[in-house]
Amino acid sequence: MISLVSHFKFALAKHLYINALGNIAGPLTRRVVSIHNVDMAIETTLKTLATELKVKIQYDVSFPELWKQVDIAYSKKYKKALPLKAEIQKVHSARNNVQHQGLIPSETDLKQFLDFSAQFLNEVLLAATGLGLDQLFLSSIISNAELRRMMELAEKNVSSDPRTSMIASMKSYGWSKVLVRRQLGYFDPTLGALDRRKKLERAIEKPLREVLAPILDHLTDIELGIDPTIHSGILKIAPYPIITIGTEKIDDVHIAETAPLNYTESNAWFCYDFVIQNILRWQDKNLL
Repeated sequence: MISLVSHFKFALAKHLYINALGNIAGPLTRRVVSIHNVDMAIETTLKTLATELKVKIQYDVSFPELWKQVDIAYSKKYKKALPLKAEIQKVHSARNNVQHQGLIPSETDLKQFLDFSAQFLNEVLLAATGLGLDQLFLSSIISNAELRRMMELAEKNVSSDPRTSMIASMKSYGWSKVLVRRQLGYFDPTLGALDRRKKLERAIEKPLREVLAPILDHLTDIELGIDPTIHSGILKIAPYPIITIGTEKIDDVHIAETAPLNYTESNAWFCYDFVIQNILRWQDKNLL
């Protein structure tokens, strides 16, 4: 079984490949991004394999030498060579041509390079993790089972069903904040300043809470390290999670829908990235 760090790096390689796939068409600069990211996906995969196979790689190792050293260990363990050596070398050469010569691959060539890369990644990930390219999720390293299930749903549907993905992401965000706040402890927005035995103070408690609660939420967001600029962008395009009294599990989280035109693949990625980064950070701090 691979380590959580290696799982994260393999999943990161997958995400780099997906990003490359989304930049095939369009301006020249998008094709530059595409070939760089797919080459990085391959190199990240090889270096992660090296770690798992206990191969010591120098920091400034060349790509051919990296391939050679990993291939020896890979062949020994899995009884077969790393796949598509010649084809992957073409991908790396195309990346070098962009980097050093300013030669940008055509859309047709780029599609072929990405096909080669998908085959390579799928076979190598299957050998190393037991999971193919379509089965390996970054969300799988979330320790909380409910959040993991919901975020895997979000990740799986980013491209095919953005609405389902965004709802799953935002349910995960709302529920994870509930769990984190439970770990931190509940804070009374009035800080215990009101005496409920007194009629006047009971009367002003509700309107005072309504004023203070958003302030406390903002302070909590700061404590949790939530980026206010990104969060502001999320609020503009994402469905909103509603936590009511009696919410006991993630499936109980209600959602206020956003405008239909906001349910796009790019917005789904935006939501997913925002939520997964916060969840993993809180997990690292033992808040989840």
